[in-house]
Amino acid sequence: MCLAVWATDARLGYRLVLAFNRDEYLDRSSLPATWHSFDQPHGDCEILSGRDMVAGGTWLGIHRRNGKFAFLTNILPSLETNPDPTRATSRGSLIREFLQGSDNVNSYIARLKANDQNMNGYNLVVGQIGEIGTDVALGYHSNRDLPSTQTSLKPQNPYRVYGMSNGFAQQLPEWPKVSFSKQALTNYLKSIAAHPSHESEQDLVEEEIFKLMSQYDHSTTDVPSNNLCRPYHKVHSPDAKVGRHTLAATRVQTLLLVPASSSKVTFLERDVWKLDTTGEPVWCGDDKTKWRRFEFDLK
Repeated sequence: MCLAVWATDARLGYRLVLAFNRDEYLDRSSLPATWHSFDQPHGDCEILSGRDMVAGGTWLGIHRRNGKFAFLTNILPSLETNPDPTRATSRGSLIREFLQGSDNVNSYIARLKANDQNMNGYNLVVGQIGEIGTDVALGYHSNRDLPSTQTSLKPQNPYRVYGMSNGFAQQLPEWPKVSFSKQALTNYLKSIAAHPSHESEQDLVEEEIFKLMSQYDHSTTDVPSNNLCRPYHKVHSPDAKVGRHTLAATRVQTLLLVPASSSKVTFLERDVWKLDTTGEPVWCGDDKTKWRRFEFDLK
């Protein structure tokens, strides 16, 4: 089950802090984060994201020229009234459409509300990073018509941190992993805002947030309760055949950081669980030499 937590309150030291766990089948074909233009061979490589090679979209990405970014989580089929795996449109295409299109946050959300039912359920956050000293524009949309699901996510309360997983993001009660992560990130950001660190100490910030996103309870494998999804066989019936194709876990973790007084963006991605050559899952998160780091100034 994917997990996203984020904050856009500069009083916490950052204009944007976003941490994301992508939980997926370990055997599903994907590409690591890199600069690209999706399938436009002659396009400018202005988009930074990982890519799902089965459906062609992504779960999180940012455009370095216009400052637009987006991320999404799927709503569990078990929570849907009429889930349909044959629906034609991939949810990952929404991020691509927003990053490459001319819509701003408000116009894109409005357009989705008018026509987005040919997809299974999702929670989508779109945003745009503006000039230093301005708020990050941010909006949320779900294509499942539940109370309070179409909501603006501008900070209303001091030090507000948001979160969502694979339930209905704006519906209470929150999943335990969402509540825990929001509170933990709030506490951590408050602590570093009270004692500002030098830029050279950002490595510590990154490590602490990755650590937060990797919390789990040894006493339970309950997915909604654990930030980190440990390898398990994800099957839809008890008698289903299991193998490397059914192993699922947290595959990658991503951090997106923009300091309060800077236009410098840090995008950091690390592999968490991967399949080795024998088809067994192996932990990869601690090998910093294989973390993928991108740092750039918004144009």
